[in-house]
Amino acid sequence: MSLSLQSSPLSSHARAGRQARQPMCPIVARGARTGRSTSCAATLPDRPLGSSTVDIRQLSDIITAQAMEGGDQQHALEEIAKVLGEPLAAIKNMAFRQKTLLSLDAAEVKARVEQVAKIVDVPYETARQMCVIQPSLLTETQKQAEALQYGLRIICHDLKAEKAEIIDLIIKNPSLLHGRQMRLSVADMAHLALLREPKGRIVD
Repeated sequence: MSLSLQSSPLSSHARAGRQARQPMCPIVARGARTGRSTSCAATLPDRPLGSSTVDIRQLSDIITAQAMEGGDQQHALEEIAKVLGEPLAAIKNMAFRQKTLLSLDAAEVKARVEQVAKIVDVPYETARQMCVIQPSLLTETQKQAEALQYGLRIICHDLKAEKAEIIDLIIKNPSLLHGRQMRLSVADMAHLALLREPKGRIVD
């Protein structure tokens, strides 16, 4: 008695029916069970044309705005903004870097700007702009203002430039500063030298 190793093939109709019952995509099958219409390709959120890069400044404003929520903090920010004459977003960024700034009232902020102006020997408006660039001038006024005055003196001597010229360059180009603050370093001196003479170059 011999056994037959040949099994009977499925009919073409049965095979087609089985394939039709098999899901072609797991996402579609899950969607069918939940009653939702889905597709195999994941759908990304729509993005406006031309927005392939992230606006870092806008992102920073969003983060600082979320971190500075609260009625008392909002009032303090608004008062400081009035004294310094800066947009609220700029003050939020300052407070994000120097939390103790929110403990100062409007009168204290004004008095500290005046103190910076006296120590560094610059007009009030110049001191105000300096404080916006370096908020620690408002929170550690005496120490930071004296350090700034010393740094300016060294740079003016080494670059053979007037203090007013160096300060004007810094205020107009704060992004050139190392660390984005008015703590003047050797790197800052190199940047300022290049800015004064863009056609030249610095050598050792």
